[in-house]
Amino acid sequence: MAHFAELDSNNRVLQVLKLSNDDILDSDGNESESVGQTFCQNLTGSTNTWIQTSYNTWEGKHWENYEEDIESTDQSKALRKNYASVVMLYDGTGFKYDSPYPSWVFNNTTYHWEAPISMPDDNDTVHYHWDEDAYQADNTQGWSLGDPNDA
Repeated sequence: MAHFAELDSNNRVLQVLKLSNDDILDSDGNESESVGQTFCQNLTGSTNTWIQTSYNTWEGKHWENYEEDIESTDQSKALRKNYASVVMLYDGTGFKYDSPYPSWVFNNTTYHWEAPISMPDDNDTVHYHWDEDAYQADNTQGWSLGDPNDA
């Protein structure tokens, strides 16, 4: 299967379509992104930009099985850092989300945002949430106990 993301005028993902690999073959029988882009435009009637994305690409790597932490032996298959999803931004290199908090730092390898301080490791026995106000107050405390929706 081939996947293509439709982008709005600000390069935000509007939708992702799953196509048959046969729908993106050129006249020589090779997979072609440009053929897939044209197919998506004709299928939807949209003149927006369509960019190919890989269902198996996440955190800048191609995965045989992400849930089981099995990386592909062929990393040339990694495509555009992350599999696209609605509201992600395509920046010309990869798909990424907006920063969840002003203090978080973008990781150019994983193409994800990371907290400026590591979350405490309590062996998954304690639930933490990020508290931007606490971090901004002293730059050392950002993780708070409990669910912020329970407050």
